[in-house]
Parts: sequence; C-alpha cells; structure tokens
Amino acid sequence: SDAEIAALRSWANHQGSPQRRRDASILLALGFGAGLATRELLSVRCGDIHVTSEAISVMVWDGRPRTVPVLAAWEGHLREAVADRDADRWLFRPGRQGVRSAQVTDFLHRGQTTELDVRPVRMRTTWLLEHVRGGTPPRDLLRIAGLENLAALDRLTAFLPARAATPRRR
Repeated sequence: SDAEIAALRSWANHQGSPQRRRDASILLALGFGAGLATRELLSVRCGDIHVTSEAISVMVWDGRPRTVPVLAAWEGHLREAVADRDADRWLFRPGRQGVRSAQVTDFLHRGQTTELDVRPVRMRTTWLLEHVRGGTPPRDLLRIAGLENLAALDRLTAFLPARAATPRRR
C-alpha cells in the first residue's frame, strides 16, 4: 500500500549512517523502482545504471538479461548513487566480495530493527502491479520483468480490484 511504501521510505531515511541510508534507499529503488529479484539487485553494479536526462534504466545481466526502465518516483535515489562512482562497484552495499542471497537479510539484521516487511519479492510484486494498473502492454511487461509467459502474472489478480459487473442487456 502507499502507507507501507511511505513507512519504508521513512525507515530508509532513518538508518544510522549515511552509507546505510544510501544502501536502504538503493534497495527500495531497485525493488520498487525496477522490480528486481533479490539476486538481480545484488548483481547490479554502478555501470549497469544508464542515466539520461529523460529516464534511468538498469541493465540486468544475471539470469534473465534485459533493460529495465526505472519508475520515475524512484529515479532520484539511483541518480545520486551512481554520480561519480566507479562503474565496477556494486550498487547495493559496495565493497562486498561477491553475491550471496543472504546479503539483503544480513543488511536488514545489522541495522535498526523494524516490523516492516522489507522483502524484494514484495517490492517486485508491487512494481508489477504498478505496471499492470498503469496499462503497460503485457508483452512489454513480460520483457522488462524477465518473465516468459502471461501465466506468470496470474498471481497478481488477487491484488487487483474486482471489476464492476457489466449491466446485462434486456
């Protein structure tokens, strides 16, 4: 919900150090703004972010290679993060030695504890829903999400509002 996203933004802004605030913001931007799965967001390097005056996109190389446009509301976090950075540095938690799926969990457990549900899979679902509600053509959504078929979107129907019944003709 919008309230949960606002709470997560607040959580990111109130981390204990500038580096943790940056990493928390990057985590949210790659999850909510680009819909990346955990392993994908851990694999993004600064050089994988393509910035133009009009938009930002993320090059995903791991698993399902593709270019993902970032939702406008999340662009600012990525613009700041890649400015004057070495292209080979990891975007989230720079300085680590590699990619391990537990790195997001480690980040969350080492910071301020929260009752918020900070999981990339939920962020990805929210990102997918944003595109469905916004009218992104299904084939385009499959391409940028790295999905193979429309059946992969079936689980989203539980989160969409019910359609109003169409009046019957007499």
